[in-house]
Amino acid sequence: MIRLYLEDWATNTGILGFHRILEHAETDLFEVEETYIDFDPKLLQDFPEWFFNYAFDMFSVANEKENKMNTYLTYATSNFKRFKDFIFADIKGTENKLNKRLPIEGGTLKELFSRKKNVSTIEELKTITKDYLKLLKQDQVNEVLTLNMIRFRLGELHDQTSFLQRSRSTLNRSEHEEFLTRDFIQPILLEQEILAVLQPFASPNEEIEGLNKMIQQSDDEDIRKLAKQTITKLKMDELLYCPVIEGQFARTNYTEAVFLPNAVSLRNATNYSWNNQKTFPISNLYRLIMFCSVFGLHRDQIDKDTVVYSFIQTDEDFDTLAEINDLFVTNKKQNNPFEVFLYDTLKEAKDKANWITKNMLIVEFQNKGKKTILTQNFLSEHAIQYIQERGGKELDHIKYPPFRNVILRKLINGEHFFRDITFQLRKNVNNNYSSYDTYAATLAMFHLNRIKECYGMSNGTREAQYESMQKRIQYALMDGREVRRRLTERRMENKIPSITYRLLNALTTNNRQQFFETLFRTFLLVEKNTSMYVDATREHSNEFEGIASALLSGLNDKPYKKEGEETN
Repeated sequence: MIRLYLEDWATNTGILGFHRILEHAETDLFEVEETYIDFDPKLLQDFPEWFFNYAFDMFSVANEKENKMNTYLTYATSNFKRFKDFIFADIKGTENKLNKRLPIEGGTLKELFSRKKNVSTIEELKTITKDYLKLLKQDQVNEVLTLNMIRFRLGELHDQTSFLQRSRSTLNRSEHEEFLTRDFIQPILLEQEILAVLQPFASPNEEIEGLNKMIQQSDDEDIRKLAKQTITKLKMDELLYCPVIEGQFARTNYTEAVFLPNAVSLRNATNYSWNNQKTFPISNLYRLIMFCSVFGLHRDQIDKDTVVYSFIQTDEDFDTLAEINDLFVTNKKQNNPFEVFLYDTLKEAKDKANWITKNMLIVEFQNKGKKTILTQNFLSEHAIQYIQERGGKELDHIKYPPFRNVILRKLINGEHFFRDITFQLRKNVNNNYSSYDTYAATLAMFHLNRIKECYGMSNGTREAQYESMQKRIQYALMDGREVRRRLTERRMENKIPSITYRLLNALTTNNRQQFFETLFRTFLLVEKNTSMYVDATREHSNEFEGIASALLSGLNDKPYKKEGEETN
């Protein structure tokens, strides 16, 4: 049996991916223990087939397109033209991908696309979509498209190694499996035979003698060649073992092809390694394990140019590592960021807070060419305290998911999110959106800041300070709404955007005098008192950001809200 111990986060992405492949194959040739996986090297003979079975299940283009088309059809009932265009654009894109490899099927899609002008009802659009999906589900079509997707996903993490080279882009599935066998599996299996010969011996001389017998008895040229190379290294005391997987030869190096995001070009970084070492030797088995990392990571397409990979690292046992990352993937598939899952967990299960604080690390990275941007997020103790004390009293009132997710991310990571509030306020003015979300975020910011400032105080003392300040923030929200109402009554609502921009500019630049002057003129216009804002805008006040953000939220909110929105 070969043993894979849990290691650093990068290695664990590969181990988790390897484990998912074995589980999918339903093999009994491995065992999961608390901190490691034991597996029989015999399973490697079938591993290429299992690898691509799992990859096809994960990245099936036919399945992905079916989900996308069903979503488009749902939205097409209320916005027909837009989603009709989306569907036909997808058909055209697939046609372009198939034209060279499968010209007949590409021609079928071209004919399907030509019907666009004649499609005017949802039923006709459903018929087009049905024909499109029927073609995509043909084995040959799905294989070509899915192999392209698999190559693309693997290429993001492993550059152009083995079958990922551009010149091999037209290989079929069985040819991909052959390359995986040749380049990854065969070197490992050969090494296991050599290691089996060396295992009983305690000295280099005995090992050399055992290898010489092997050379004499074997007809396999590859085995004989590796045995001779091993003898040479033993004689020169240069036989290296893998620093990650115990007992495995280190016969290759950690390069971009092993794991692009974490690799270093040692040729250009002689000070990176100990004693100016030019290479970082690893085993072929470790290389294979890292090639499975695509199945251990979660990939999130943020926008056209930005892809973020995520992984949850924990110091607990293997089952916990697998479970927490499975939950992560499940939440992502439901369009819930992990922050939402974590937030909901902390609200409901206070006993997990200490465990999460001490044992969980959220790793995110994105590749830009040869550059990797890596973020390792340790959970903020103050944020966990806030979530446990306040529950969803503020954050559950943020209805706009993208804004809520940004606030949750910043909150959990212990980052300040004042700039995100002002950015959303500006966006709300531009798009005529309600700003109640920014008020809820302002309250959350206030409570989080108070937890930091009052750390160590008794709950009673802290609550007394909370209550006084929270009332002023609520008054600011209501003042903003009242100003909006009075301006509207005076038929001056067209002034609200320009007033908001002036106040926002003063707020974001911390120009308190300008903020108060603009506020004073506005309040004078609608006959309101500004006395509450005199102290809040003074230089020494730490309430300025909260009160000003709440005021602007009210000024740009819809005039009426249902009762109970200011619930504490």
